[in-house]
Amino acid sequence: TGVQTCALPISMLIYAGSNQIRLGSGVGVDFLTFYGGGTERMRITSGGNVLVGTTTDAGYKLQVNGSGYIKGGNGNQLQLDNAGEQYTQLTFTNNASSTKGALWFDNTNSFFEMYGGSSIGLKFSAGSSEKMRLTSAGELLINTTSDAGDYKLQVNGGLYVNGAGFRYNIGRSEEHTSEL
Repeated sequence: TGVQTCALPISMLIYAGSNQIRLGSGVGVDFLTFYGGGTERMRITSGGNVLVGTTTDAGYKLQVNGSGYIKGGNGNQLQLDNAGEQYTQLTFTNNASSTKGALWFDNTNSFFEMYGGSSIGLKFSAGSSEKMRLTSAGELLINTTSDAGDYKLQVNGGLYVNGAGFRYNIGRSEEHTSEL
């Protein structure tokens, strides 16, 4: 009766054919591993990081090497909560070496931002086709994908302005005001 201790590291290995689950820690090993088909599929490190499809811990609480899928009913969501810090961010990288794009919310200044990496523009699509594009040079193209040159606003189709008036410049020296 009572609790017995052992100075040796303890491991537990459960086999079910070629499938296995390893629990505990062995000599120099301090994580849980989950196997399927004789191959490691998931690992939980001693720091609480969960690795899926990889055995290399990059220091994140959840690291997935492969594709993910979320399916559910009406309340299906992926929520990012930054616990009151300034930024909540979803980043898109190329082999984790350079940022290609990002979505983030700035809690301090109340801005939601979309970011295209260096020399990368943004496309906006609806009805399975592109409707608008913002180039990396800051040109906004509406209903066209062909850049007509150094024009900040390029519209293919009619333009409707509703209001008291608008101002426009032709070249650098003339300014025109039009009353509607």
